[in-house]
Amino acid sequence: EALTGSAPPTPAVNPMALSGERAVEELVAATPGVTVKFETMLTYSFKLGDAASACDSAMIIAGPAISKLVADGKANAKEEYCKILIELLETSGGMSASGEYEVLENTAQLLVMEKARTQSEL
Repeated sequence: EALTGSAPPTPAVNPMALSGERAVEELVAATPGVTVKFETMLTYSFKLGDAASACDSAMIIAGPAISKLVADGKANAKEEYCKILIELLETSGGMSASGEYEVLENTAQLLVMEKARTQSEL
């Protein structure tokens, strides 16, 4: 928003599509023959590396919007975006003692599922 003045568009691949409460469990429950055998939560820091690597990583999500800004005449859109990103990481504690950037306290749900085999699959 700081770069464009408006909310970012929904990305083509939404990394948060399954982040809702019980979103995955509801999909499993709706799938005949599939059961959850094991479940755990994992909290971790997502290492981004130096400033250039952190910016390149962000292009997975922001790239299409940045490309549109460049096509619309904002030639330095990527550089401006990266500057904003690095400032946000630094002010939120996302710079490690070694000087590399990271996104702190990500949480992932890990599930081991099993599908009952049918006679034709045996």
